[in-house]
Amino acid sequence: AVRDDEKAALVADGDYIVPRADRFGALRVTGLPDATSEIKYAKIDAASSGENTLIAAAGGGIKIRVLSVFLISAGTCTARFEDGEGGTALTGQMSLVANSGFVLPYNEGGWFETSDNTLLNLELSAGVSVDGSFSYVEV
Repeated sequence: AVRDDEKAALVADGDYIVPRADRFGALRVTGLPDATSEIKYAKIDAASSGENTLIAAAGGGIKIRVLSVFLISAGTCTARFEDGEGGTALTGQMSLVANSGFVLPYNEGGWFETSDNTLLNLELSAGVSVDGSFSYVEV
């Protein structure tokens, strides 16, 4: 294998390459056959009633697929993930009370995803601090 520490896409359909390894000799493989990137991580740090952008649109032809989530609310509100600001609901409204939250464990197939070139939004029903983290891939 050839050492290659870059994490960019390596091949197009029908192409082949020499296997590539990182500086530790680990081959780059993924269980996500349609992902255009490695798993990425982002924080949830929302406190505004209404729209809270979590991840900006990734570009033409790219969707954001959420693989895992955890979040905690500092007060009472409802929260839902949306496909774009004020967009289509990706989840139902989840009722949260002070110091409560939830975890969606790693799901290789993803819990939900945005449409093409659309941001991921967290809509809150009240101006309450909601914090956490999530993992995602671009597909």
